[in-house]
Amino acid sequence: MSKSQRDKGKVGEREAATLLRELFPQAARTISQARGAEDCDVGGTGYFVEVKVGAKPAPLKALRQAKADAAELGDERPPLVMCREDRRGWTVTMDWPTFATLVQQGQAARAAAVQMASIPDCRVCGRPTMHLGDTCYGCTQREWAARRESA
Repeated sequence: MSKSQRDKGKVGEREAATLLRELFPQAARTISQARGAEDCDVGGTGYFVEVKVGAKPAPLKALRQAKADAAELGDERPPLVMCREDRRGWTVTMDWPTFATLVQQGQAARAAAVQMASIPDCRVCGRPTMHLGDTCYGCTQREWAARRESA
């Protein structure tokens, strides 16, 4: 592998880490690639991330590589491959169980958000009431205090 190819790979790994940092603040490029499969390309994500950039990256081959490397290291994280063809956008490849888990987690989060949205807002301050009344605890306390002062 030529120096320019290694440099292109490093730049791609840094770009991937920057993108992943939007979702995983601890995401960072690992620097163990020169010594073999000691870690994934980008750490701090909860996934075993393999990054491929070039004229014709092979995402399925990279996914097999990520699975093999993770198994060799005894790493339980699900494999995820980020590929970018030259002058194109990024794609992500993962196996079905990983994708299904992500979708299920997203659906559960969406259901929780819908449930939270069904809690009425306080008529005074707009915060969630956390009960069936029309005012939150803080506004109720202030109303009672105002009534005591006026009495």
